[in-house]
Amino acid sequence: MSAEVKKIIRELKQAALKGFAHADHKLHQLTANLDGHLDDVIRQVRDRDHYDGKVDVSIKKFKRNKNHDSAEYNRQYNEQMDTLQKMPLSDWLKNRIEYLEHGRTSDSLRAQQNARDDAFRDMYDDLRDQGHSKDDATRLANEWLETQAALHRLDGIAGGNVTDISRVGDSRINSSLGSQWRSRVGDIDAAVIDFLNRNPGVDLDNTFINVVLR
Repeated sequence: MSAEVKKIIRELKQAALKGFAHADHKLHQLTANLDGHLDDVIRQVRDRDHYDGKVDVSIKKFKRNKNHDSAEYNRQYNEQMDTLQKMPLSDWLKNRIEYLEHGRTSDSLRAQQNARDDAFRDMYDDLRDQGHSKDDATRLANEWLETQAALHRLDGIAGGNVTDISRVGDSRINSSLGSQWRSRVGDIDAAVIDFLNRNPGVDLDNTFINVVLR
């Protein structure tokens, strides 16, 4: 793990502590090494007004490859953006820190494989219903599955739950979105850290990320 990633993890954890007055039940396991500060933080913010609302995050617009299907791109893109903006900040912090610390876990890989297995069976059954032989249906389903990826509702690198798979979809589009998140998630990290530092005691369960494209 690079020094830069360690720094981000440390800053996210320290910022998260300032929202513990409301969300320590979700983040406690991520900040065991900082538990000694928890009571102090809660005492500091107990009598303060809490801000409940949104964290404005400015990120670069995503770009669609002109060779990629626009309808499928929009489905994948909109699902990720909707998931990001509907997710409580407490969940986002938990997911983001876990991803930085552990990457893709065995649970994530298992969830992806399960989604692919389900998709294969559905396609195989459809092909059989169309009159294809067992061998042809198996071959065609496998060929189709090679073009598909198990889709996270929100990529793990962007703070998504790495076991939350919605379906399978065009793997090229999925890879494109994933690579674009890498150059944008730093803006989310910075905005969240700054917001929590300025708003100690914020209710993390009722605070959400608001994406502003630039």
